[in-house]
This record gives sequence, structure tokens and C-alpha cells, in this order.
Amino acid sequence: MTEAHLRALKELKSNGKVVVLSPDKGSGVAVMDKVCYKKKMLSILNDERKFRVDKTKDNPQELEKKVSIELKTLMQAGLIRESTVKQLRPRGSQMPQIYGLPKLHKEGIPLRPIMSCV
Repeated sequence: MTEAHLRALKELKSNGKVVVLSPDKGSGVAVMDKVCYKKKMLSILNDERKFRVDKTKDNPQELEKKVSIELKTLMQAGLIRESTVKQLRPRGSQMPQIYGLPKLHKEGIPLRPIMSCV
């Protein structure tokens, strides 16, 4: 990509009305209207055959605390060693993120949902 292309992409991205994405197959860049992208993602997420709403209110940090407390309790009871607690203690948990990659090779440019759990 040339310097002019990179500047143009940065300018497009900064206006807030478009999203700049990598396409599903191949290389390159796809630019989509942000409203259209959000509508397509909501359509995917609202498909109850593929996704369901998790109604639990626990966030990852709260779950980490609960697990750490239970591990400490087990250690204090003499059921596990401190080294085991250190190995099992969760750190840095976060909610998965979902995004869509445009399928430029298909009619209507559907999105391929990607769930990132990193």
C-alpha cells in the first residue's frame, strides 16, 4: 500500500462513519458504512439458532475473585498446595469480543462472525 493509500484510509477511519476491515478471504482492505456493518452484526447476533443471550451477570474479574477465594480455602484446608494455587489462579480474564469479516466474494457482502477469546 502506498503512503497516499494509508493516509486516505486513516482519513476515512477518522470520520467515524465507516469501518475499515480485512476481508474474509484474500488480502486487502474493505471499507463499510458503520450503520450497515452494525445492522449486519446485530442480525447475526439476533439469530437464536447461532447465539443465545448469557443472562448471568458475572463479569470475568468477579469470577476470578471467586475462584481465587475457593482456591485459598482449599489450600488453607490442606487439600491443595500453594504451588497448585499459583498454577490454577486465573489472571487477566476478559469478555470475548465478536466482530465480522466481510465476505466480498458473496452477493450482499454478508459478514463472517469471529469470536475472539484472547
